[in-house]
Amino acid sequence: MRGRPLTASCRLPVASAAIVAAVALCVAVPGIAHSLAYLLPALLLVLALRGRRYPGERALLRLRGAMRTGHGHRREAVAAPAARPRASVPRGGRLIASALAVRPPPLPAGGTSS
Repeated sequence: MRGRPLTASCRLPVASAAIVAAVALCVAVPGIAHSLAYLLPALLLVLALRGRRYPGERALLRLRGAMRTGHGHRREAVAAPAARPRASVPRGGRLIASALAVRPPPLPAGGTSS
């Protein structure tokens, strides 16, 4: 047996009963109010989508219309900026090694001694 769909006159009592049940749950269980406060934006969005209301739909359609009418002419191709040569900077392990170095590296084995 299938239930019949909720009509507009029946939705208000069902919604108010759900709100009363949620408030009773918040009072009965300590600390759940803080948890529900985090979930409230998501729950409101779900309720809006279930009611076939799409938040921001009008603004998106307005932007889409403005973008279509504003592009009557083609934009000229802009050349990509030339790549600049990058400075050789120590990275990774060499960066750590140069930061920790306290003396210069040793002289080669064939060096002169005084």
